[in-house]
Amino acid sequence: MNNKQRQEYGRTLKVLMEDLPGVTLEKIVEACEVFSEAERKLTAVNLRKCNGYKGQDGKWSQAAQERDERQEARWEAKAKEAAESIGVGVEFTYLPASGLRLILPSGKRNVVENWSILWV
Repeated sequence: MNNKQRQEYGRTLKVLMEDLPGVTLEKIVEACEVFSEAERKLTAVNLRKCNGYKGQDGKWSQAAQERDERQEARWEAKAKEAAESIGVGVEFTYLPASGLRLILPSGKRNVVENWSILWV
């Protein structure tokens, strides 16, 4: 992680700890590790969706699309499970710039105005 990512990660932990007083830091960190990986994977899938699925020959590839659909389903399930484990909601953006948003009990969402998962 670079400095900016470390600062954003710390900010994320602070927001989650303030909003989830009954959840241990250990559980929050475990969930954040899943969110980080899911964000990275889902953002990459979303980017490929926008650019089209291409094989090594540069043409559309059914196999590449199916592989991404499986990966997307797997990471969405992992993110949902991690969110449930700490009592937050999760929504998937399907945008190439981000893959998921957390919805905290207070109504906060991880968008630029509040906080974000930019530490991936």
